[in-house]
Amino acid sequence: GLASSWSGCQGRRERQSAMSHTPRRLVVMLGAVVLLPLAVDLPAAQAVLTFDKAPVSHSGYTRMLQSGPRSVTLQTAVQRFQSRDRSVSVDLHSVLHVGDRDFFQSLQASLESDYDVVICELLASRSDRRRCADGLVRLRRRLHPSPSNEALAMRYGLCPQLDELDFAASKAFVVGDLTREELRARSISIPGSGLSEALAELQNSFTSSSFLSESLSPRLLPSQFFLPGAWAARVLRSALWLSPIPEVNILSFDVGVLGAGAISPVSHLIVDALATGDVLSARKLYFMHEVFSAEVPTAAGGGLLRDRNRRGIYALRQALSAAAAGEQGQQGADGQGDSEKISAENSPCRVAMVYGELHCDDLERRLEDLGLRKNGPSEWRDTVTVEVAPPELPLPASLVAVPLYLGLSSADWIQEVARLSTEAAHQEWGAVAIEVLLYLFRHVQLLTILGKAAVLWNGQGTRASSGKTGGGR
Repeated sequence: GLASSWSGCQGRRERQSAMSHTPRRLVVMLGAVVLLPLAVDLPAAQAVLTFDKAPVSHSGYTRMLQSGPRSVTLQTAVQRFQSRDRSVSVDLHSVLHVGDRDFFQSLQASLESDYDVVICELLASRSDRRRCADGLVRLRRRLHPSPSNEALAMRYGLCPQLDELDFAASKAFVVGDLTREELRARSISIPGSGLSEALAELQNSFTSSSFLSESLSPRLLPSQFFLPGAWAARVLRSALWLSPIPEVNILSFDVGVLGAGAISPVSHLIVDALATGDVLSARKLYFMHEVFSAEVPTAAGGGLLRDRNRRGIYALRQALSAAAAGEQGQQGADGQGDSEKISAENSPCRVAMVYGELHCDDLERRLEDLGLRKNGPSEWRDTVTVEVAPPELPLPASLVAVPLYLGLSSADWIQEVARLSTEAAHQEWGAVAIEVLLYLFRHVQLLTILGKAAVLWNGQGTRASSGKTGGGR
């Protein structure tokens, strides 16, 4: 009995050893296949994927542009709106909270010299604000970036907005936003800053779309798959977690279902930057993808955004009323009467509204409701520019990285199946549960990274096809 027990145990160990060595051999073989071309004397080839045209965000206020052979620029728009009599012009500036220092310096100079009134998006406390005699809200002092904003800028090698933008530089600067106290009273935190938001993103990765805005979610049902309902699409998507390389299969499913994504023309630059050890440039490119793809707020965030925009439009109305009252008073003092309205021939009012890209689509509609109309196409400004040096390899780094990644991920799946089979055969269900959770956790992380860095969800400007955007977008 003891001998047979020992023999059975020894056989089990041999089977486990054989199964554990199989994935290792596979990894070695795949690595050899991938690295073999490096040993071949190939001509230097640094293929660069190019933009057919600059992809534009859904709101039309952000786009990515290939600014050089190996450089990419994230641009933000300035759209001018004018009244019918051209007495009032409002320039809607789309900005980011972090960007290149030159961009913010140029913007500050323009705001100080080109406008009579500057209305800015700025969450400040009541103690930092004051309501002036003309009814407008201004800052008591210059504000500086928060520690979290500074940390974000440092992580990506960029400049915080409030390092260079001084919204208390003159009386022309007006605050058109909620206070921090109002925000706290609504029990609303900054999106993406808490554990609940992180867990929600991981949960959505299983059955919903990969890092997509809510506006695209209703299109999850793929008509080309002839599925009976959205639930079937979710079931099919969930089943893909059982396949090898699940993150790649799920991303392919999402792109095919939504018809809104494509392999990013700059994803290979991220790989090249990592291949040369330029982690900062890779982070910047990753940041550009996040900004470009995540530009539609959630339902809760959308309500807050609209409330903040209403405050901005209210500030605009007050500024125009104050300008009209001041002009009429001046005319009365000169004996010209106080009934004449501001006109293009007299003193046109030039206003700038400086808001984040998320705000601009809703603000555009509100400005048009006021009777203001677009005056020409948008003007685009370079906000973040990244240039990546070519890696010193005989072929593009992506041609090495992609097969290697696919091979390692496939080997991970094979090894996981082998471990689970062994543990299930011995009814070690606790170990099985832990293995499954660890496998799903690491591949959800990979799905999130690939969804943000390798897929350009906004395609080639879906809003442009509807005629909403102008020729400059």
